[in-house]
Amino acid sequence: MKERIELAGQNMLGLLDVENDFMPAGGYEIAHDLGRWWDAILRVEESVDFTIPAELEAASLKNLHWLTDNPDRLLHNRPDVDYMAPKAKLNTHNFRETLLAMGGLVRCRHSGWAAESALHLVDVIDRVVLPDGRLDLSRMGTWGQLPGPDEPIAGTVG
Repeated sequence: MKERIELAGQNMLGLLDVENDFMPAGGYEIAHDLGRWWDAILRVEESVDFTIPAELEAASLKNLHWLTDNPDRLLHNRPDVDYMAPKAKLNTHNFRETLLAMGGLVRCRHSGWAAESALHLVDVIDRVVLPDGRLDLSRMGTWGQLPGPDEPIAGTVG
């Protein structure tokens, strides 16, 4: 089993595209995939004697900072980067991916930055989730800065 988990870890390292700033390639959305990548690679590291190469960890951490450098600390593709722009949008699904990545960095790296970012995003989520379960995205700091739903009220959670 250990060999298979290590192979999975090597595969995850192979997803990082050297030509595009070591961002994960070939998935759903770069920002979403980066959050999932951090969660998964740290779980691999915890479960077997697996080491993320320092260069790839540093690049991926830099990318996480870069894709959460917004008023909400929410992972999203950057509209100012050509290879990300087609899928740059306000994606509330990335609440989960952002918190998974930050939680892993708190758990495995004792990252104060990740803890602060996660707490900030939780405050944003608390602000946008209305008592009836609907989301009022106009309460987000990134509202209007990215393409997204035309209406600030966007469905329900749960």
